[in-house]
Amino acid sequence: MAPVFDSLTDKERMILRYLASGSPMKRIKESTGISKNYADNLLLQLRRRLGVPTTNRLMYLFGLLSNLYDIPKDKQPPEE
Repeated sequence: MAPVFDSLTDKERMILRYLASGSPMKRIKESTGISKNYADNLLLQLRRRLGVPTTNRLMYLFGLLSNLYDIPKDKQPPEE
């Protein structure tokens, strides 16, 4: 698995998986019960940690990592 993905916290991975599944931040906040500020801070921390300036580029990077390193997508967010 990608070393950069391995270095993420469980919460960062959760946010990334929700975003990758197409969930907007509003739904992520409602589904997980985390506050708006906490969710926004996690996303900012994730982008900074990976050196990615925008959320769109973050999703592009995650797509590349998923394909290159066969990152399992078995922990996708629940359907609503």
